[in-house]
Amino acid sequence: MKKLTKGLLLIHRYLGFGLSVLFVVWFLSGFVMMYTSYPTMEQHQRLQQLPVIDFSHAQLSPSEAVLKVGITDTLKTVRLGMLLNRPVYRIIPKHQKPAVVFADNGEVLSPVDTTLAKQIAGAFVKNSSQPAKVETLTEIDQWMAAHKSQGYLPLVHRLEMNDAAKTYLYVSVHTGEVVQMVNAEQRFWAWLGPIPHWIYPTILIRNRPVWSQVVIWTSLLGTVMCLAGIIMGIIRVKRNKANSLVFSPYKKKW
Repeated sequence: MKKLTKGLLLIHRYLGFGLSVLFVVWFLSGFVMMYTSYPTMEQHQRLQQLPVIDFSHAQLSPSEAVLKVGITDTLKTVRLGMLLNRPVYRIIPKHQKPAVVFADNGEVLSPVDTTLAKQIAGAFVKNSSQPAKVETLTEIDQWMAAHKSQGYLPLVHRLEMNDAAKTYLYVSVHTGEVVQMVNAEQRFWAWLGPIPHWIYPTILIRNRPVWSQVVIWTSLLGTVMCLAGIIMGIIRVKRNKANSLVFSPYKKKW
């Protein structure tokens, strides 16, 4: 019994040393998340920045646009939209890469280069600011964690705008759409809220199976720590004198 008690005490103590800081971080970051969420550009926010669709010069039907790019895969969506001042069909297949066809002349959009990405970014913010720096990303960064739910591939141009808010705009290489917009204030609060709360550093969000295992095993260790503490509490309560009304094993009341 003494060996069991000592073992439980050691388990509780040393797991507590390792995990208590993490639990405090979870607790405090939860407060932050009451007021701010992970910075993701919602669909209605993106639509508010886009120009009105003008298909008055469109010459192709959606089916003709699909034939132009030769996609044989099942289609998820075919979206009407504008690329700068030209009407386009954005064709999103289930497995193949997305394609963009200009509705006015049937031209298929080549992968968006940095020059075109700068024009798209400037138009998206109504030319209120301009790109100061452009970087092409081949894998997700810290602010692209929601790329799957938002339906875009990791290959994007990240443009740092020269505005006071220090905004990042992300332009898809495949579709020419702005898929993410995040400013410095959002990034600051994310580091205090969702990122520590979800254990979401870039190295883990790039590898979801590893992130999943980290969360599972950390939670399991925390459960073992708590159970060991409960058992130790029961054992120590039994050590009190029978006529004592004090249920704490500690001598001082505080």
